Amino acid sequence: MAHQVFEKTIRIHFGDCDPAGIVYHPTYYVLLNKFHEDYLHEVLKVGFIEIRRFGVGFPVVGVHTDFVSPSRPGEDVTARLWIEKLGTSSVKFAFTISKGDELRLRCVETMVCVRLDTEGNFVSSPIPDEIRARMMPYVCEDGDERLTFRS
Repeated sequence: MAHQVFEKTIRIHFGDCDPAGIVYHPTYYVLLNKFHEDYLHEVLKVGFIEIRRFGVGFPVVGVHTDFVSPSRPGEDVTARLWIEKLGTSSVKFAFTISKGDELRLRCVETMVCVRLDTEGNFVSSPIPDEIRARMMPYVCEDGDERLTFRS
């Protein structure tokens, strides 16, 4: 892997879990969103709200997830993020969550850079150069392995 990977440890809390004692699947999306926001602040130097200073936003337009193995309260898991594809106005973020060598989750989220037109509608917009430049070290290169999914 020639590209950089953003990585953090996440603690699984009791409140993240369902009555079976495993992470409730929608909670993973909350955990990934918080982790993604950490990436935005630490790498892109701008959060979901502050990105408006560029006149754009990045709504999620697609998600593909495999829940591979359960996570339980009290576990420390490792979240990883990189970019599988960076287009003119879209970006495909790849995420994994693991406990040691055991994969717990793999996910790809596609986001589109948008701005508001004069009527208040979202329209596709090129990713601002400053944001693109900070993303570049995390983008997969030709030949890098991509996430594969069960279906």
